[in-house]
Amino acid sequence: MYLVSGKLVVRRYYRRYGDTMQINDQNNTVKPTQTAAPTQQLAPAPAPAIPVSTLDALLQIMLQREARQANEEQRKLDAAAQKAKVRQANAESNFEDDKSRQAVCRHLKGGKHRRKNQPKDYAVYLFRYINGENVIRCQLCNSKWKEKDTVESLVRFGKKIPNHTKIGWAEACEMVAESTNTAGSSEIPVQPQVPVGRNFEQEA
Repeated sequence: MYLVSGKLVVRRYYRRYGDTMQINDQNNTVKPTQTAAPTQQLAPAPAPAIPVSTLDALLQIMLQREARQANEEQRKLDAAAQKAKVRQANAESNFEDDKSRQAVCRHLKGGKHRRKNQPKDYAVYLFRYINGENVIRCQLCNSKWKEKDTVESLVRFGKKIPNHTKIGWAEACEMVAESTNTAGSSEIPVQPQVPVGRNFEQEA
């Protein structure tokens, strides 16, 4: 309540609807006073759309990258196949070159200087590959005999061919028995042995 130009004015505040009401006692009039309107929170602006031309360019780049990777993988496969083909051809060529020498080899130690009364000691030995395949080799002529070989035929390069050595697997094993050479083998990875009856989960 205060005095304005000789008139008593009572100022009251009402919190309904957020307005302030001013009451004049003389004419009992009410004058609302405007309050500041609440601020509205603006929604974030939408992200700009990517042009269709840009999407097409990105898709084209991805397709080109995949095509390059596919070409590189195919190139490696072709190179590996070519190397395998060359190795196969070399192996067959070397095999043909050694046939004449292996056909006349006696596979005995001593060679030309061997004495007649010298006991038999064949220059052969048994070798086991890492995959478990057994092969008997001659150290003089590089002949090889495998388990499926017979006196009549040898199994080479996936097919049977005439046996130029006239020695099969059984005969080769007899030569190994009369040789002082020891057997050889490829390195075989050894798996760790777990003691039977021991429970590591309970100990952990």
